Amino acid sequence: MSKKSETKAQKKQQMETKSKKSKQMRTLMMATGGVFLLLLIIVGLVSFSGNNGGDGLNVPYAGQPVQGDANAPITITEFGDFKCPSCKAFTEEYFPYIKRDYIDKGIAKFTFLNNPILGPDSYTAAAAGEAIYHQNEKAFWPFLEAVYKHQGDENQQWATQEFLVNLAKQEKLEIDYEKLAQDLKAGTFDKKVREDEAFAVNSGITSTPTLLINGKLVQNPFDYNEIKQLIAEELKGPQENEQK
Repeated sequence: MSKKSETKAQKKQQMETKSKKSKQMRTLMMATGGVFLLLLIIVGLVSFSGNNGGDGLNVPYAGQPVQGDANAPITITEFGDFKCPSCKAFTEEYFPYIKRDYIDKGIAKFTFLNNPILGPDSYTAAAAGEAIYHQNEKAFWPFLEAVYKHQGDENQQWATQEFLVNLAKQEKLEIDYEKLAQDLKAGTFDKKVREDEAFAVNSGITSTPTLLINGKLVQNPFDYNEIKQLIAEELKGPQENEQK
């Protein structure tokens, strides 16, 4: 074999060895990455199930938007994202039944916490909701419904400060629009949004909408029969449920 041929053969062998090592490294990274992701999921589930036993999650209700009688025996909590199409569907298709059957009758109150998971403007929309709520508590719910009504593509950034302020004006919400714009620009309520998000993350809540009844997880928020069953169980109380 000539030196030239020998050099080519050596280079080929080196490249094959390098490629083999690279594949091994990628395989290892994928494996460890998968294990890491699995661990994260397990930690989240353990966290949720651990907090969800007994009286359920200890949700920080203070300072959150609420509909209904403050003394109602049932508290229904939604973790939502203003950009989430499923949250829009839940609010438009299922919430009216909850309002009719439980909120309007004084059986339940309904509260909303932010879980912005779809993009940077999820945080912007959440901050707008907080700013509006802190100006006029009653204006929050019309704002939420208006955002869902005019909801854009979840993969695009449409919930800008300008859009949200203009929407508040369009809906004639009883707030100071200039203050809303200033709060969004200054990030006045960014911390509050992050606090909601941190609670959701630490509780293992990873999707929207997530629904809790007295802090206990609703497995399928689009199953109204499950919602009714869980409410009925909560109304019976722990003693009656133990006797079943």
